[in-house]
Amino acid sequence: SVFPEGDLLRSHRQTMQSMVRAAGRGVRVSLVLGWPSRDTTRRRNVLTARFLMRRNIAVRIASGIPFHYKFCVFDDAHALIGSHNLTVGALVNNVEMSVAVRDAAACGEVGKLHKRLWDASAAVPEGKFAARGRA
Repeated sequence: SVFPEGDLLRSHRQTMQSMVRAAGRGVRVSLVLGWPSRDTTRRRNVLTARFLMRRNIAVRIASGIPFHYKFCVFDDAHALIGSHNLTVGALVNNVEMSVAVRDAAACGEVGKLHKRLWDASAAVPEGKFAARGRA
């Protein structure tokens, strides 16, 4: 899995580094990031996506898809579903709720949701980031 057991409350940087290390071990890591209305958050998501993509992690942007839920599926057998963003504030400072799922059938359903989001999402914008507009 991406995260060592019991080590889920990490900083944003540590979380990304954990994903990069997992991808280096051959774990398939892919993310769909939101396209928030706030320009600063949108820019941060694009920069995060580019950082991860340079490290062989597949990332897409959910432009025009309203979603707020967060989930991760690990090795098609474990999932983490919750309200947390992958930010320092959410992982360290906020009171958030997440549920660990260890049922392969349930994780398969979460994986199907990820695939639907992935297929409906757009490529990460290239070139100079335009703060306004869509991906």
